[in-house]
Amino acid sequence: MLQTKLYSFFRQKCTVTDVIRHDGRFSKIYRCKDSRKQDYAIKTLKKQFDGYNVGLRKQNMMMELQNGVPENNLNCVRLITGFVVSGLWCYLMEYYPMNLQQAFVENKRSFHIDHVQILSRQLVSAVTILRNNNIIHSDIKPSHILLNSSQTRLKLCGFDQATYLQHSNLLPNTGTVNYRAPELILGYPAGYGIDVWSTALVMYEMATSRKLFPGFYNNNILYQQLCSLGAIPMEMLMESKFRNAHFKGTAFMKIIGSKERILINEIEFNERLNGTLFQVYTADWGKERDVANKREDKKKLRAFLELLQNMLVMHPRCRIPIEFVFANPFIYESLDDC
Repeated sequence: MLQTKLYSFFRQKCTVTDVIRHDGRFSKIYRCKDSRKQDYAIKTLKKQFDGYNVGLRKQNMMMELQNGVPENNLNCVRLITGFVVSGLWCYLMEYYPMNLQQAFVENKRSFHIDHVQILSRQLVSAVTILRNNNIIHSDIKPSHILLNSSQTRLKLCGFDQATYLQHSNLLPNTGTVNYRAPELILGYPAGYGIDVWSTALVMYEMATSRKLFPGFYNNNILYQQLCSLGAIPMEMLMESKFRNAHFKGTAFMKIIGSKERILINEIEFNERLNGTLFQVYTADWGKERDVANKREDKKKLRAFLELLQNMLVMHPRCRIPIEFVFANPFIYESLDDC
């Protein structure tokens, strides 16, 4: 049925060759090949309530997103067309051979800071296009970032939870826990800033090949955020719907196991963000770089760290907007001036 639909679109034989991803929360992704050996990806949405209208809205959103943007400047995955097969929405998209998560495993070390800069520029460009179209992605993470075979070209994908700001219903389980902003966990009013937060964490992961906030539960992730980035302003805490799940008064309530709660009045601050960047650089790249190159690399690392610190501010109102990230020298200009 799917191959028949593809034939009607391409007017040539098109074969579904394998499943790229079968365990997606909202969809399955297949790889297909036309008679000229050109690869494509096909994403099929899983059955859900009001599935037809949901699929149509996603297609219209993706088409609007890429409207008027030259293909070479589009750092979001390109949607070619959408159609319905057996009641399920299918999207025909450009194919990329790997995602960033797979690249981490394949490379077995961090990206060099020059490479981080190249990929970060493209990722920030993609998120800026979303912001210009009033869209929140809400689930930016390494497995939702596609790479070409040389790992120099990046495309943001995984738009299953993407929504226009005016239609958004952002909850504590929105997105993926390791990349979840504190305002989502606490139930504080959230918006475009959640994409700035997750973008920063992906950029950090490129430079270190490790998560800044590993773990599985909101409480543990929030505690790590406090330890690495500092306290939550009182105004934000008081206006958060779910503060009582994590705080008793101003004391953090650390959950151990299923029942035990430990009250922590003073959070012990660590230097994980700062320290890990330079430690990993030294371990992965220090032996390959001469003195002059190391000096330039560390200059870039300092500029990169400063940008991350501005993107990872706990209060979303004080967090740098993505337009300002795009204009930052590390992203926009030559690092000769940083």
